[in-house]
Amino acid sequence: MQKSFTKFNCLSLVLFLALFSSVSFGQYLEEAGTLESIYENRARAALNTVLKPQEYSLVISAEINRDETKLKEYNQEQELLNLPGMPMPGAQADMPGHNILHDLKSKIEVNLILNLNIPPDKEEIIKGLIVSKLHLDETAGDKVNISRANLVEDEEKAPLLPEYSWKTWLMFTIAALLGLAGIIFWSSRKQNKEVKVSNELPQFLPSKLPEDPAKKENTESDKSAKAAASNEHDEEFLKNLQLEVQLQKMKEHIIQIGTNFPHAASQGINDYLNQKDKMDVINTFEVVGWDVARTIFSPLSVAAWGSLGNLIKTKPENLTVSQKFQSISQVYNFILSSYLQVDGNKDVQLNPFHFLSKLSREELKFVLLSEHPKNLAVISLYLEPAQFELFFADLSSDKHDQVAVEIANIKQLPMRGLEILAQGLQSKLSQFRQNPIVSPDGPDVMARILRVLTAEEEMKIVQNLIRTNPADSIKIRSQVLYFPDAIYLPPEVVSDFINSRDLTEISTALTGFDGSSREAILSSLPKKKAEMIRVDIDSATNAVSPKTLAETWRRLSMALEAEMKSKGLILRHYVENQETKKLRMAS
Repeated sequence: MQKSFTKFNCLSLVLFLALFSSVSFGQYLEEAGTLESIYENRARAALNTVLKPQEYSLVISAEINRDETKLKEYNQEQELLNLPGMPMPGAQADMPGHNILHDLKSKIEVNLILNLNIPPDKEEIIKGLIVSKLHLDETAGDKVNISRANLVEDEEKAPLLPEYSWKTWLMFTIAALLGLAGIIFWSSRKQNKEVKVSNELPQFLPSKLPEDPAKKENTESDKSAKAAASNEHDEEFLKNLQLEVQLQKMKEHIIQIGTNFPHAASQGINDYLNQKDKMDVINTFEVVGWDVARTIFSPLSVAAWGSLGNLIKTKPENLTVSQKFQSISQVYNFILSSYLQVDGNKDVQLNPFHFLSKLSREELKFVLLSEHPKNLAVISLYLEPAQFELFFADLSSDKHDQVAVEIANIKQLPMRGLEILAQGLQSKLSQFRQNPIVSPDGPDVMARILRVLTAEEEMKIVQNLIRTNPADSIKIRSQVLYFPDAIYLPPEVVSDFINSRDLTEISTALTGFDGSSREAILSSLPKKKAEMIRVDIDSATNAVSPKTLAETWRRLSMALEAEMKSKGLILRHYVENQETKKLRMAS
């Protein structure tokens, strides 16, 4: 009896373990299927930007680690979503519990079948899109297998017409002969009628009137004009066709760069917005597709997207192919330049401060200005160049120097410390958004107003401010360059800039300088060129009008500002410091 009882216990234990393992195995299959669906949706979203859905077939298989603890944690997350009173879950890929699935991932294998009509040179682009979108790691066992097959079935051939019998062919022949006989009869009747009419005409009338020479000449000229117009139309069509092909190539390369290096591509767009016509960027985004552009150029700031949104209202409706090509090729060159200069690994590093790239200037100032210089040095390593320049322009000169020293002393960055710092900034940002503080920048607004006025009005207002309110004039001149303040800039920058400009233009601008300021500028130039400018100024027979002088100063100021921006120099650090010292010495 005891022996049979022991056998029964052993059999029950075996059945229980088998049932438990089958349930567990089935559970793992369910989680693997969910992970495969998430990755497949992401892969299709990337592939649909360069391929049509019928041009490829995609199958993804995933293997996960059998971690009972994480599986239990995932199930708890899923059960919480189904509790009464909880909000309905959104898209499958956005559920918070799926982060645990990604931790369970062991290996991903992507099997992609392309149609035979896809060019072979697109395979690398497609593979790069998949690897980038799914964050695959081939060293960890992830694979992307690409093969080819005829996915689009040939169109069904139309059925052949039935062969006609000899009776049908005989009927066709008789009908054709009857038709031919009718045509012959009609033509003979017409000919006889014309002969009869010609016989009835008086004999003194000529049978054929002479042609008008002028009419004949006009007819020949019309024929030649039509032939020339036809040739011109054909040439224009071929030219437009070639431009369309080149536009398509540029579009594909822009998408490839933006997908693999979004920060580099966005930096190229940002540089173009600051230096060139913004309408060219709008034309480029229309060719690429606005949805694709918002995805691959996501690092662009909110201010940049806002300026494009306001400008698109005034966009011309129709552009020729030539105008579109000229506009997009300029933007493409900026993106390509930024891509060639970037470090290939920098763009894909984990950035705990990525949310800073989407903040407005007011939010960025509130979050960062109160931070310690050491923290600011660390954060500056992750800021976009445009944001870096904008933020450092708001720092005082003393704090700017402290941050520069801290940047030079950085040796290693523990990831945990970066995450804690980023969390603190996010908490501060949340407080600001709950109770925002508006801090209008008066000097910046006034500086922008001055640039809207004419050059002569700007010069009069600034000169009046310098005489009546020097302290406020310094704040405004720290925002936009007033050309006489070029004496405060680094001599090598001024020298390079003047050497690149026309000699007459520089001579005209320096006629408005006092003696000491003029010599300060000329001292940074080569002696021979400085002497030529002195002679040109001294030998001038007519005085320069205020309008000409103001327009020359504004033109040179804007060009010099662009030169400083390209070299990473901030106007405020030079003008504000020198003018403040000057005021202290005067007082």
